Amino acid sequence: MLLTINKRGAHISLNFYFEDRAPIKKTKANVRRKRIKTPRLDKPGDIGGMKYLF
Repeated sequence: MLLTINKRGAHISLNFYFEDRAPIKKTKANVRRKRIKTPRLDKPGDIGGMKYLF
């Protein structure tokens, strides 16, 4: 869950680490001002176009 309470939106960079494979780094996400975003890992558009993690 991503939250920004600022008057401006936030640009976020996410890193995903795994036990059995290389990390996926610098995945981008945006959160509009004074909003919450709950990115779903099964929806690539929510996590910068990255395909399934599973």
